[in-house]
Amino acid sequence: MRTFLLFALISMGLAAKTQTITINGTVKDKQTAEALAYCSLQLLNTPIGTATDASGYFSLILPKGQASGKLIASYIGYKTDTLILLSSKTTYGFNLEKEHGTLGEVVVSGTMKETSKLDSPIPVEVYNPTFFKKNPTANIFEALAM
Repeated sequence: MRTFLLFALISMGLAAKTQTITINGTVKDKQTAEALAYCSLQLLNTPIGTATDASGYFSLILPKGQASGKLIASYIGYKTDTLILLSSKTTYGFNLEKEHGTLGEVVVSGTMKETSKLDSPIPVEVYNPTFFKKNPTANIFEALAM
C-alpha cells in the first residue's frame, strides 16, 4: 500500500510538471541587431510576464492552456511589437524598431499644472536636451541642482 501511495505521489508531481510550457527567445534592436537588456514581455490580457536578461534573452513559463495567444514586447524608446504564440513553437525572436519621437524641453515649475512661461506668476525655467547632455547625472534632481 505504501509503495502504491509513493508511486501515486510521484506520478502526480510529474503530471503537474508537464502542465507548463517554456517559451524562450531574444529581443534585439532591428537596425543594429544589439540585444535589448531588461525589455518587458507580457502575455496579452493576462498578468503573466517577464523581462529579458542583460544579454536580451528571455524565458517565460506558461500554463499549458495559455500556450497560445499574443506575446507583447515593449522597451522605452522603441515601438511595441506583438507575436502570436503557436502551440508547436517554443522559440521566438523580437526585433524592435526605434521610435522617432523625442523629448524637446522639460519645464519645471512650482505649480502642479501645465503653464506657459509667459503666463506664469512665478519663475519658470526651461531646460533643453543640451543642458542634460552637458550635465549627465543619475537622476533629474541632481541635474537640476547643478
